[in-house]
Amino acid sequence: MSATHASDETPADTSGLSDHILGVPGVSTVYPAASPVAQVVSAIGAALTPADADREGIADRVDIAVSDDRIRVRIGVDGVEPAGEVCRTVYAVVRAWADRTGRTGCVVDVTAATIGD
Repeated sequence: MSATHASDETPADTSGLSDHILGVPGVSTVYPAASPVAQVVSAIGAALTPADADREGIADRVDIAVSDDRIRVRIGVDGVEPAGEVCRTVYAVVRAWADRTGRTGCVVDVTAATIGD
């Protein structure tokens, strides 16, 4: 299993993609793509590092992990629409974005992290 790291993409570069994903019927939220352990490690690192003026002490949250060969998205599904259908639609949205941004050969990994409220 290969690790997925954010590339030179910044959260702002994928914010439009996040908006498109949130526009898919049945998507209730986009979760951070990092594993819970990675989120904890990042938060600890941010707490131990002096904050700069732009970050105000809050760790950057990367909702969509983009690397040269993989795009990872974790979503919450509202439970009204079938989760499989929602994931396929999100996949199509992410695949179209990948194609537009020159990442045609990358793997798109969509996970429904939660279903329902």
